[in-house]
Amino acid sequence: MSLVSWKYPSMDWIKMNVDGCSKGNLRCVGAGGLIRDSLGSLIKGFPINTGIYSLVIAELWAVVKGLELAWMLRIRRLILDSDSMLAMTLLT
Repeated sequence: MSLVSWKYPSMDWIKMNVDGCSKGNLRCVGAGGLIRDSLGSLIKGFPINTGIYSLVIAELWAVVKGLELAWMLRIRRLILDSDSMLAMTLLT
């Protein structure tokens, strides 16, 4: 177990935090995230109703939808944060 807390990104960077949730594996899952600037001010939040998947798929959907949103907002210097080590490993 480790303490998770939000850390400010460097100046001129934007941070996106994503998360997924489920009522058990292969159940109805949801996801979403927040995009904030280097002062911690909210730029945009987004919810996602993903349907019936595994939790890691919900986490990955949050990343995809968040990246699509960041691209539409013309954000090019983005830091991605997720509490899912598996999702982050799959991405890298």
